[in-house]
Amino acid sequence: MRRLKGGAGKNIFLAHREHIYQRITPTTSMHRRTSNLYYGMSVITGFAALLVSGGGTPAVAGVGLALACCALLAALPKLVS
Repeated sequence: MRRLKGGAGKNIFLAHREHIYQRITPTTSMHRRTSNLYYGMSVITGFAALLVSGGGTPAVAGVGLALACCALLAALPKLVS
């Protein structure tokens, strides 16, 4: 949606590489590693959802775990390059 609303003057019809998964896979050989990372993060956040659904103290741990996964994914482009 950001690109449709203006996106800092970028042409919405031109290809871009701004998504996290595109920035951490500069070569095709890194695709498998990136896919495995996303699968692992999905498992961890699924476990976090189970913790949150239980309520109480485990819910706080689940939210923290999910936020840690989000922070790691957001930091990956800087860590890889």
